[in-house]
Amino acid sequence: MIIVRLQGGLGNQMFQYAFGKTLALKNNTVLKLDLTLLNSSNNADNAIKRDFELDIFNFKYELANENEIAFYNGYPNGNIFQRLLYKFQKFVHPRNLIIQEGNLFNPVYLETSDNACVVGRWQSEKYFEACRGEIINELTIKEELLTNSNYEREILNSNYAVSLHVRREDVVLDNQKKVKRVHLGYNTLSIEYYQKAINYFINENKNCKFFIFSEDLDWCKKNLDFITNAVFVETEKSKKGMAADLHLMSICKSYITSNSTFSWWGAYLGKHQDKKIIAPIEWVNSTFELSPRNIFPESWIKI
Repeated sequence: MIIVRLQGGLGNQMFQYAFGKTLALKNNTVLKLDLTLLNSSNNADNAIKRDFELDIFNFKYELANENEIAFYNGYPNGNIFQRLLYKFQKFVHPRNLIIQEGNLFNPVYLETSDNACVVGRWQSEKYFEACRGEIINELTIKEELLTNSNYEREILNSNYAVSLHVRREDVVLDNQKKVKRVHLGYNTLSIEYYQKAINYFINENKNCKFFIFSEDLDWCKKNLDFITNAVFVETEKSKKGMAADLHLMSICKSYITSNSTFSWWGAYLGKHQDKKIIAPIEWVNSTFELSPRNIFPESWIKI
């Protein structure tokens, strides 16, 4: 059994699932999901609450139960009997609690054997590229969450549809605390980044149309008004809307991504073989240690 402990939003959970599934396939064993970090009430005051979001996909999943989670974590606050029982079980049935260190790809983690719980972000294609086909097949969105929208028809009928994603959720005004809540370490991408990326695609195809995805479309309409052939994709702010955005991104021809794992997956799942993907060369600032500098595949264009 491989257990993967989920954390973060949908894009992060997809990375973690992909790595866990790869380990399970490699070891010919079952994968189970641990939701304790998502359910934790000990988050920092400025943390953004995250839910389990992988249920938008068609694959069947199993959740680890309390005993299975404790099998790897032990009973640090349990009574003396529980602590002794854990030590005895660990001696009889060896198990591994693997916690990712650092922010760069490390092939050692791919050697993880059966009976392990893995905790980390695993934000690199290299952690699951050996099982890429299986992963992509599993990350198909449930039909009931999709509608044959006007956006889908417009994308499919476009000469050259480019998905453009703007990340804004981590720079928001907290109405209760009256303070700005900024996700530590992440840069807000400049208008110049988007201008350069847009010009790249216009030079490639003068008839390209830009489909803009963001949770802050009002900001986009004010600040990206220089785009002459733009469609601002408005979907509901819900799990269904998130699934719709991911699907619509995946059917575009090419991509301008932001420093967002959701944006990353929208491009990665793109169905066109000849797609071109532009990504920001600076994913995070120089002091942030949680996300890797090499999160983008080598074939992506960094500017």
